[in-house]
Amino acid sequence: MLRGPAPTCPTVARGPAGTVAAVLRFLLRPRWLALTGLVLLLVPLFLRLSQWQYDRHLDRRASADVVRANIDRPPAPLADVLPAAPAVTNAVQWRQVTLTGRWDADAEVLVRNRPFEGRSGLLVVTPLVPASGPALLVARGHVPAAASATDRPDVPAAQPGEVTVVARLRPGETPRSVEGLPPGQVLAVDPDALADELGYPLVDGYGELVSEQPAPADAPTPVEGPSVSPGPHLSYAVQWVLFALLAVGGWVMLAWREVQTARSV
Repeated sequence: MLRGPAPTCPTVARGPAGTVAAVLRFLLRPRWLALTGLVLLLVPLFLRLSQWQYDRHLDRRASADVVRANIDRPPAPLADVLPAAPAVTNAVQWRQVTLTGRWDADAEVLVRNRPFEGRSGLLVVTPLVPASGPALLVARGHVPAAASATDRPDVPAAQPGEVTVVARLRPGETPRSVEGLPPGQVLAVDPDALADELGYPLVDGYGELVSEQPAPADAPTPVEGPSVSPGPHLSYAVQWVLFALLAVGGWVMLAWREVQTARSV
C-alpha cells in the first residue's frame, strides 16, 4: 500500500511582541532592577556635578575678566576710584590705588590661616590713615606662623612717618568669629568688625600692598598677585559628562549581551 507523506505538526510562529517580551524579561530580575536603578541614580548625579563644575568655570572666567580689566590700569588716587561710597565693589576690585598717610601700628591685626610658600602663615593687615578721608586696611604681606598658635610671630614693624602706598583693592571678607583667638589675631579681613574698635572711618574693603614709598628696611613677604587662569573646572565638567555616558553605555552593552544570550537559548 502506498503511503502519503507523514503528517507534520504545525509550527507556531512567534510574533514580534512575544519575542520582545521573552528577550527583555530579564529586565524584571532583581539584579537588573538594581543595576537599572543605580544607573538612573548616577546619571543625573554626574550631570549635576558637570553643571556645577561648568558654573565654577564661568565664575572663574568672569573673575579673570575683571582682573584683566582692572589690574593693568594705572594707579589712581583712592578718592578718585571710590568718590561716592567708600566701598570696594566687584567693578573696582583689583584696581591699583594710591594713598598717602601714616600707619596705625597699634591697630594692626594678623589674619590666621593664610599659607604661603608652602608653609603656615598669617597676613599682616595695618590701617593706613590719611590726613583726610577714610582709612584703608592694607595687607602688608605674609609672615610665617610662630611655633605655637598662641605665640605672636615676628612681624616687621610698619615704618613711622608719612608714606605713600600703591595697593590693589579687594572687597571685605565674610565675618568670622574671633572667639578663642589670641589678642590681635582674626580669621578674616572684616572692615566692619575692625572699625568698631577704631576712632576713624574705614573703607569697606582693603588693599593688598604693591609698593611703599619710602621703601621700608624690612617688610613682610608681599602678597602674590591674582591669577587669571580659568583652572581645571571646564575639563572636570566634560569628565562628568563622559562618566554619565559611560554609565549609560555600560548598561546598554550589558543589556545587549543579555539579549544575545536569551536569543541563543
